[in-house]
Amino acid sequence: MSGDHWNSAGMDTPPDVMFVCPGQTGSISRSLHLARLGAAWSGCDECEWRHHTEGLPERSVSEVVRIRQQRTEGIHRTEFGVRGAWLNALDRQIASELVRIFCLCLLRSKAPRESHGDLSGGDVTISMTSLSPVITGYDGRSFSPDLYAGITAAVTEMGFGVLDIGRTTMATMQEAIRSVPEMMGGIFVTGAGQSAAWTGIDVLDTRGESVPVVWKDFGVRLQHLVADRDGTQPMLSMDDKEEPGWRQRLQQIRSGETGERRSRDDSGRLTGNGAVLRLIFPESAERTAWPRRLSRQSGVQRVESFEERYRNWLLRWYPEDYPARLIIRADDPLIRSRIQWLSEAAGVSLIPAMAADQERRGAGLQSLTVMEDDRRFEWRDTNGVEVSAGVLADRLNEAIGSRASHITAHSDSVTNRLWLTDAARPVSAATTERIEDSLAIAGLLLRLQSQGRLAVM
Repeated sequence: MSGDHWNSAGMDTPPDVMFVCPGQTGSISRSLHLARLGAAWSGCDECEWRHHTEGLPERSVSEVVRIRQQRTEGIHRTEFGVRGAWLNALDRQIASELVRIFCLCLLRSKAPRESHGDLSGGDVTISMTSLSPVITGYDGRSFSPDLYAGITAAVTEMGFGVLDIGRTTMATMQEAIRSVPEMMGGIFVTGAGQSAAWTGIDVLDTRGESVPVVWKDFGVRLQHLVADRDGTQPMLSMDDKEEPGWRQRLQQIRSGETGERRSRDDSGRLTGNGAVLRLIFPESAERTAWPRRLSRQSGVQRVESFEERYRNWLLRWYPEDYPARLIIRADDPLIRSRIQWLSEAAGVSLIPAMAADQERRGAGLQSLTVMEDDRRFEWRDTNGVEVSAGVLADRLNEAIGSRASHITAHSDSVTNRLWLTDAARPVSAATTERIEDSLAIAGLLLRLQSQGRLAVM
């Protein structure tokens, strides 16, 4: 069987074999060995005898393999947060524990020079005053609202107020954080980048960038997993010295994929070569010692729609009554609704389509494919050829020139990302606004084309 090479049809087992479970010295009988395998005992995951399944029904073996793969995948560390299979790896309880860590790190990133005691223990100073609120939202996956309810409850329990903007996208979350400077940061429930059965949590600071988490402070270890066609196997447990280099590790992982997105089957298991960082949690007793609140008062949740405000901000990037047509593909119905609204409000010929719709490609039109994480996109020219982020950034900077010097384009060759920086509306006196929004970037491209400063690609 693919993945772990289990064989219920029969594997030659020497008659005098001694089955010894991991961590034990005494041997067990073959019947007990099969019983533990059939029950998907976690100790069998790393047992050298786990392939000896002769005597177990094929259906039982298939179910054991499925459970083992889910256990192997666990909760993954990503650049902006974590991902895990819904319920099997990440549920409300685990998410609440993770949110406690994220809230502590948000507080530390907001005021790094202030002393907050030992963030991993019970010596954290309890504030007498209310803490800055956190913006929260969730994506369009069916189970996101359920996980979201538990996360917002955990945030208010920690003492933070919650500005609930509800169903939205990551690009909107970043704009909301930029627009409300008194916020502590943002927490977004999303499984972007994974299969439909996965969910996750992304955490952003006041600049809309990832919040650094020193996992060792909370007794959480990072394990490096390498996936290949023979299954996912743990290759390295990262120690405390290696942990601060997780961003470089992620870049190495992405660069090893040669810029292609990893293919996944319906279960969310890696099907191609790649690697991930898995969280290894401490025992429950240690996790219960993590602080449960940072203020003597619980936070207050306030619900506010940010969609209209975000759309009006998007509209400023687009030209008016520009006849050139642009196909924008997106599977998220909220993004397609925005495309339709922009087309009507700006008078621009934007043609919404599903991401899998390839019929219009090669028809002499430019096209934009917006990913589930709408900060990520793919731009294709009128010949259907993808234009890399580096090329787009160079053409944008050349077209912008000095007449709009407060806006510059930047790219990352490793991740093939493109973003803009805008000095006209700084987040603070020490930095400029970083914009990662596929629809805003598309609007800037069309605006420059309408002014004759950028050729139609």
